Amino acid sequence: MTDTNISQDAKQTTAQIAAVVNEASRRSTVAAQQGGRATADAVRQGAEVTANLARQSTQAGVEAMRRAGETANETVRRTTQVVAQGQRQIAQEAAQTFQEVSRKVAQVAQGTSEEVRRLATLPHAAEGGLHDMRQDIAGLVEGVVQLKAPLIFR
Repeated sequence: MTDTNISQDAKQTTAQIAAVVNEASRRSTVAAQQGGRATADAVRQGAEVTANLARQSTQAGVEAMRRAGETANETVRRTTQVVAQGQRQIAQEAAQTFQEVSRKVAQVAQGTSEEVRRLATLPHAAEGGLHDMRQDIAGLVEGVVQLKAPLIFR
């Protein structure tokens, strides 16, 4: 009977060990499944955080580029206005200078024609009067131009 008891005790002990091993195996499996789920959740959350950071970085980059573009456009607009205003002023000054020079040339021409008219009405003093008169007129016009030219280009 002792052999039977021992055999039965051994069977019972083996059954208990098998039950403990089965329970440990089941718990290990449950723990592994829970660990797998926790790892999957951590990876998923990490991916979401990374995606959100990437999205926010992209949005910040787009906003920075938009602002840089607006600043560049404003700078070009202002520069264009300044250049246009400078060109307008240069054109106005050139027109005023041209008008003054034209007025002075007209005055010189008027004075010269009056002097030529006076000279043309003088009587002939010598025999080759027409020839002399032509030379005198040419000399007079040349003298007037030499005297009045500096006034024109002041």
